[in-house]
Amino acid sequence: MHETAHEPFGGRVLRADRRHAAGALGWGEDVGHGVDSGRKWVYCSIMARPTTARLISKKPKPRASIQSEPPKADGFKVGELHLDIDNPRFGGVQDKKLSERDLVNVIADEHDLTDVLSSISANGYFDSEPLIGVRNKREEGGITIVEGNRRLTACLILAADGRAADQADRRKQYLPSAFKPLDKLPVFVYDWKDEDHRRQLLPYLGIRHIVGPLQWDSYAKAAWVASVLKEQFLTLDKIVRMVGDKNRTMARLLDGYYFANQIERAKAYIPQASTRRGRGSKPEYPFSWLYNALDYDTIRRFVGLGPRAQIPGPNPVPKDKLEDAGELMRWMFGDTKAGRLPVISDSREIQDLARAAGQSGFRARIEKGRAADRSLGERKTQTRTRA
Repeated sequence: MHETAHEPFGGRVLRADRRHAAGALGWGEDVGHGVDSGRKWVYCSIMARPTTARLISKKPKPRASIQSEPPKADGFKVGELHLDIDNPRFGGVQDKKLSERDLVNVIADEHDLTDVLSSISANGYFDSEPLIGVRNKREEGGITIVEGNRRLTACLILAADGRAADQADRRKQYLPSAFKPLDKLPVFVYDWKDEDHRRQLLPYLGIRHIVGPLQWDSYAKAAWVASVLKEQFLTLDKIVRMVGDKNRTMARLLDGYYFANQIERAKAYIPQASTRRGRGSKPEYPFSWLYNALDYDTIRRFVGLGPRAQIPGPNPVPKDKLEDAGELMRWMFGDTKAGRLPVISDSREIQDLARAAGQSGFRARIEKGRAADRSLGERKTQTRTRA
């Protein structure tokens, strides 16, 4: 299988809590619960192919009288399909203006493709596991794959597509002599400019990757929510209800995301200078440390943030507090360009940092301690030189 377990299906209901088969938009996507009280995703097949999944609730809402028809899976040549540079899973590369060739390398090198390449090279591409794409998302046209970028990348490598030119060695490793050339891939194609299509697609992506079986990491989740809010496709309240968030997790992630991006744009802190590495879509530093730190009122006051709002704003830090916001990042993650180490060594010490941040003269004491460390280091160097 590629990314999901799959069994042939026909004419029977599949239990959502036990099987991986027909997906929310048709075939072959993971099955799971839509973590919300009284609701679950149920996928069924009553004809030659599965029907579109519906979110079944205790009190179904009446449908609108006019609605766009859900798309059907059609076959497209590999060369007609584009990777999604805006996909939050790929480490914020949307800000780096990478080409698709660069993105292939990012996905191949940083997101393990071993299982996908092995499956497709041995079995070909299963028509029962279609990709999900949208038209009209790119100015240059074409179909952008919004779900299934790892699978598309594997296909680009095996098909020796020009965008995978740097992956020739990986292709040789997985390409058997009996490999059947990839002809067309099945894709459900939505129109990004069609409001009904977006309304069908976005909840699926949100549930699948925020509370579903293939969850993104916290930074990727926050990036997705920020993107949806920016385009006004959904409100934060609707997202919260959609994913069953009862602990303000989405608001907390969004708070940290907006904070991080504002100070990075202002160059108050350079992420690449962090001495403490993160993972996933924010490899420069552990994003969870940041949004957890912003839960403390003393830290919020230090960086100029007000009380935790239900709907965080995209530029939460006042201009006269950007320097202090950068200092908070240095205290947690260090700064190689400035030759500074973090003042805490473990995420459990964030609460100690928060208590200290509320004391008068805290910043001056840190600077004094740093000067003492430099002086001690210089004396040790001089002693070794004389010896």
